[in-house]
Amino acid sequence: VGEVTNWNIAAAASADAPGDTPITEIMTADVITAAPDDSILDVVQRLEHFEISAMPVVSDAGVIGIISGDVLARRTLYRLLQAM
Repeated sequence: VGEVTNWNIAAAASADAPGDTPITEIMTADVITAAPDDSILDVVQRLEHFEISAMPVVSDAGVIGIISGDVLARRTLYRLLQAM
């Protein structure tokens, strides 16, 4: 259906949206998603292309997780440190 991020909330607050504004009015409806079998490179390229920091991982069963640039960076850093 959609997602609500910190950006959506900040935009609503800066527009003085009332506290009882329905989430459907501030959420992002066209959500960029990843599939469980997407490669790390595909995900990073999508994050960069759409200038987003995270996206849900979706399968036929629905949302099964979330991937973010922070998670990818931490795991990459961890692997680099292990290789030292």
